[in-house]
Amino acid sequence: AYVLDEPKPIKDLEKSLQHNLVYCRRLVLEYFLKSIFEYH
Repeated sequence: AYVLDEPKPIKDLEKSLQHNLVYCRRLVLEYFLKSIFEYH
């Protein structure tokens, strides 16, 4: 579901990498908070 018609694989790759980074940070943050709340 892209608005641009011209393919830009590098831009798509950067977007997916940024999305994966954000997702990994969210997972790590959730795990960190859960461990804090469990141990305290």
